[in-house]
Amino acid sequence: MHSRVCPECGAEFAPRTGSQVCCSDECRAARHQRIDRECRRRARGADFDRSPRVCLECGAAFEPRRKNQVCCCAACAKVHAHRQAADSKTVTPSALKAERAAKARRRAAFFAARDAAFERAGLPIPKIEVRNGVRIESRGVIAGRPSGKSSLQISSKSYYYR
Repeated sequence: MHSRVCPECGAEFAPRTGSQVCCSDECRAARHQRIDRECRRRARGADFDRSPRVCLECGAAFEPRRKNQVCCCAACAKVHAHRQAADSKTVTPSALKAERAAKARRRAAFFAARDAAFERAGLPIPKIEVRNGVRIESRGVIAGRPSGKSSLQISSKSYYYR
């Protein structure tokens, strides 16, 4: 066989097999460690632009150690994380108003559909009372699905809490 040059130490050697790349077991182990280290570094994103950045909290210039690093130190990172969490929980009054309006529309549609079902069944529409913050409906409680033609089984003279 022809001689080869070891990629680790640079020594010239005669390979024992056609697939032998390194001259010795020590060079082979060192090559595998180097390749594994490079793969891990690429996987965690260590190959990134290491040019100086500006800290989002204090404005100081720093050299990043990670590709997603935006703050210069742990103290600034903690303040930044708390600020972002607080910003994400902030609800504007207009968004809150729109959410309440949508909920009211859904409730109105539900009760309109329920009242229509009572009318189709020929039963009186239940009266809704609120006592101590608990909704009480009287006269016409939906008991479950029947086995007959009607889509709702309604029992009159029942009271239940919602």
